[in-house]
Formats: sequence, C-alpha cells, structure tokens
Amino acid sequence: MVVRELLMTAGAFFDYAALPENERRDLELHQGVIVEIPSASPLHGWIVMLFIQVITRFLDLHPVAYIFGDSNDFVLSPGLVYKPDASVILKERLPSVPGRFHMAPDIAVEVISPSNSAAEISEKVENYLHHGSQMVILIYTDPRTVRVCVANDDGTITLRTLTAEDWMDCGAVLPGFRVQVKALFPDLPVETA
Repeated sequence: MVVRELLMTAGAFFDYAALPENERRDLELHQGVIVEIPSASPLHGWIVMLFIQVITRFLDLHPVAYIFGDSNDFVLSPGLVYKPDASVILKERLPSVPGRFHMAPDIAVEVISPSNSAAEISEKVENYLHHGSQMVILIYTDPRTVRVCVANDDGTITLRTLTAEDWMDCGAVLPGFRVQVKALFPDLPVETA
C-alpha cells in the first residue's frame, strides 16, 4: 500500500517514520515513495525465525557473518530503503555497529506474502543485487519453495528454484552452509484466513 506519493529522500523518510502516528507502522521507501508493509502472518514470522535459527547455528560454528532480523532499515540509495525479513552481513564489512545500515546486506531474505506482486518482488531482487547484495533468498509459503537469486558478472541474474526436498546453500557467501528447504517451514498444517 502506497502511503505517500511525494518523492522523498531517505532522511525525510526517517523523519516521517519517526512521527508518533507512525510508531507502529512498518514502512519502506521504494524509489522515493513510502510504502507500508502489511502485518506479517504467524506463518511468515515463524519462517523468519526458522531461517534465523538455521543460520545462527551455522554461524556459531563458523563465525564469518552476522544475522539480523526484520527490524532493520537498509538505505540502498537516497530514495530506496528496504527492511528485509532477515539479512546476513559478512564480518569483514561490519567493523562496528552502525546507527543505521547505509549498504545492502550480503544476503537479503524476503518471505513472500500473497500481497506481493511479481513485479514488486522482481524490482526488490534487482535493487538488492544492484546495490551490493551477493544473494537474495525468496521464501514462498504456497507452494513451499525457495528461490535463490544471484547476480552474474554480466549483469544478468541466476535464479534457482528449490522445493522442500532440495538442499539450499549460500555458495561463496557462506561456504559450507547447507539446509534442506523443508527445514525452513513449520511442520504443522497451515490454516487459511
């Protein structure tokens, strides 16, 4: 849902987001336009938590990166602020904890909601990769699949679609990391709203 059509910079966006009436709203800035992110479903939140747990277990044994949840803004450009559902930043790129991220995460993770359009998802993937992410992981709840997107040297994007029985890795970003896709989903049936 577009909140405000007036083109804004990241600075004006953060001023707007800090207003008391916006305190409980989840906002992003897409090409200078404020977009409100709908509240996450329980399934969405559970998947984010499972992904963070899986990566955290790997990073406990191989401390090469940091994992962040969904409450962090990433300023990719003056008119572009995304809030991925989870993100991974290599330690070599993060010498201290910033007040705000003015960079793209090495890995951006988005759990795709039914309200996300294909065009919106494609634009986000392209923006993450164009601004420095090495990988974007898209997690789809129906059907339970994962799409791993990586930028190639020639500017094209390689997309791998993985089903529940497949194994996902993070290539050169997190060498040695592997997880079976079905481990990223709860083992309970999901009710429709």
